[in-house]
Amino acid sequence: MAIEERIYPIGESLSAQQLAGVIQQMIQTEVNGRITADTDYGHQWSLYFASGRVIWASGGEHRWRRWYRLLKQLKIHPKSLPQPKDQDPRLEHNTLSQLLQQQRITRKSMQYAIDSAVNEVLFDIFLAASNVIQVSCDSDFQDLPESPVTVLGSYDESIARAHGMLRAWQATDLGWYSPNWAPQINEEIVRGQLRSLPNVHQRFLQLLDGKRSIRDLALKTGKELSALAKVLSVYRSKEFINLQEVPDRRSPHQVKRKSSKERKALASKQSHSSAAKAENGDGPLILCIDDSEQICYIMEEIIKGAGYKVMCVQEAAEAVSTVLRQRPAFIFLDLVMPVVNGYELCKQLRRVSLFKETPIVIVTGKDGVVDRVRAKLVGATSFISKPIQEDEILAILQKHLPEGQSTVAETAVTI
Repeated sequence: MAIEERIYPIGESLSAQQLAGVIQQMIQTEVNGRITADTDYGHQWSLYFASGRVIWASGGEHRWRRWYRLLKQLKIHPKSLPQPKDQDPRLEHNTLSQLLQQQRITRKSMQYAIDSAVNEVLFDIFLAASNVIQVSCDSDFQDLPESPVTVLGSYDESIARAHGMLRAWQATDLGWYSPNWAPQINEEIVRGQLRSLPNVHQRFLQLLDGKRSIRDLALKTGKELSALAKVLSVYRSKEFINLQEVPDRRSPHQVKRKSSKERKALASKQSHSSAAKAENGDGPLILCIDDSEQICYIMEEIIKGAGYKVMCVQEAAEAVSTVLRQRPAFIFLDLVMPVVNGYELCKQLRRVSLFKETPIVIVTGKDGVVDRVRAKLVGATSFISKPIQEDEILAILQKHLPEGQSTVAETAVTI
């Protein structure tokens, strides 16, 4: 007989410590099950526990951003994930179990992923404690799949780590904000001062595009959350940046895979000879240089679907050597990247005699007249704006890759 979901009473404006006590009571009383916590602004988190221990956690405003970060740390590309039959709330854990069975990750890596997810979810629940309106427990919820690493430390250990992270965060000037918010440059203020700043500050500020959450930036820069918050606080005090909410990413498991019929329809837009070469693996190589994993994935799907070969480079510092080695027939180049921007890369590539005529299209969220003029001055063939539009990508490829063109001829590279 199924056990009904049990609602636990909570008072108004709970503190993080009080909320932790409620959850701990539920785990000790129910032994196994799933706890859900709901806020008055619509967020919900789930904690899965067995034998008095939290063994997985999910949900919240950035469920998929968290999952993408874990995949990046595990060096698993989202497009290589096994495709589930449904969007089960335990999807991420089930996927980790499959990756472990396939020996694509180690037991230690899976344990790290579970530990990270639990810590982050507990942190977010405690940060939102005063807005939590309901906590419930379903002790009849189906167990997670057995795994040699599913059961971690005790709940007390998990809560201590999450509390420690929360206290360190709240000790900074950003303590009232969520690390799921994104910093964005205040261009009106920064524009006149950017060039006078040291290079290290210029490179860092270029990362603050309003699309990366503070947690995303922590992974990108390799900094602890509280340490990064202190750096951002300095910029915020000078009004260089603002903080804003940023939406979650799309689930990597929900990416629409083109059917064979759709792929053939896209390929038919290209010339018959180009399509034939692509089928034989001889189609032109398209290189995408963009530090965004999401943009790279979207570009790969579009370009592969059209029958071309494609390669993505996310590190600007590796771009020139990759171009020289692979000799692509066409290059998509992101404008705003850390270390080296798109203008500088385009200028460097145009200095190489082999690539003086190679189509280089700059892709960016900026769409001003000045940006377009500057792109032309450094030798860019064309300029397209984000968000990426499939029709626009295919049209520009067809325009600049005439019938019969293949990869750059095997000739000597002259600087």
